[in-house]
Amino acid sequence: MRKAIILLCLVAGLTLKAQSQSTSTADADPPPVGATDLAPVFQDTVDVQTAKGRLGLILQRGFLIVGVKTDFPPFGMQDPSGWLVGMEADLAQDLADALGVDLSLERVTVSNRIERLESGHVDVVIATLGDTVARRERVQMIEPNYYASGVVAYGRFGPDIRSWEDLWGEDVCLYRDTYYAQWLVEDYGIRPQFFGSSLDIRSALLSGDCVAWALDDALLTVAEPLSWEGREADGFSVLQEARLYEVPWAIAVAKRDDTQALQDFIGQRVMRWHAEGTLIDLQDKWGIRESAFLRTMHDLWSPDSPLSEANSCRPDNPNLSDTCRGYRPPLQLDEKTAAPVGGLRLQTVSIAVFIGLFLIGGALSFYALVWRRNKGA
Repeated sequence: MRKAIILLCLVAGLTLKAQSQSTSTADADPPPVGATDLAPVFQDTVDVQTAKGRLGLILQRGFLIVGVKTDFPPFGMQDPSGWLVGMEADLAQDLADALGVDLSLERVTVSNRIERLESGHVDVVIATLGDTVARRERVQMIEPNYYASGVVAYGRFGPDIRSWEDLWGEDVCLYRDTYYAQWLVEDYGIRPQFFGSSLDIRSALLSGDCVAWALDDALLTVAEPLSWEGREADGFSVLQEARLYEVPWAIAVAKRDDTQALQDFIGQRVMRWHAEGTLIDLQDKWGIRESAFLRTMHDLWSPDSPLSEANSCRPDNPNLSDTCRGYRPPLQLDEKTAAPVGGLRLQTVSIAVFIGLFLIGGALSFYALVWRRNKGA
């Protein structure tokens, strides 16, 4: 009888303790939005009550507005149902999920993506944006960078075009506002023909208005690069030479004081993407060929990687090296940004005009001298 009473007391005590713990847990504050098992390492959690600036506005409105492209498959494109999809749309969805808000994708182009940020129409741009010094003057580039690409030439090349040097003086198609247009003019003497979309460029190539298309090689990373139906694609190839002007890509927000919290959140999220292999998984999902940049960044940010430890690539390190950031300062390329597109041809014309005027002046002086002598005689 005594043993039975003791057993009942023990059961009652354990029950009261369990109820007390359950009540305490229920009364506790919920974890911050975006909290995960790695939250103590990556500071990509958000306190809804204290968030300010653009981040606070996003949380109050309940959805994140991200600008993505539709003419750069598989990074940004439109599916048959009209939905905006692609690797960068998936990254935008991850940001929205981590914030606990809905996602609104807005179509942007090469020509207007920065303006859409500056005007406040979008909160974030994830649109194959090359991280250059000139663009950093207008928008805030988020570090680490999340991808990298270079420039290649694509077209129907005859036996007389085997290298970039062979394109000197030739009409070459380019997107408007591409960061490498003036470099190609100065380094390889191309005659740039600018277009607003890949469809317009394809038409120009097929009609012979352009000998080649100078484009970001990320467009050539899918299994069927620039596949056109039927005979239209016959004879098109990539100029077999190393790519030029490798530049990393960055997510961008407006360059204002009220975006600092949003910058910090996205930066920590990108660190997590590299560490956990999220970007490599998306690369595989969308059929993109393996990127050496993504592999290196994954090794740099993986917590158990010797490369990470050697380079101090940690989210709590306030002084990340260029290696950890994925940023490659294009020092010699930035010097070119001071010259306008067509700078080389303008300089050549100026020199030719100067020489011509000098010769004409010399000839006139000579004839004037002869005339005076003959008159004196």
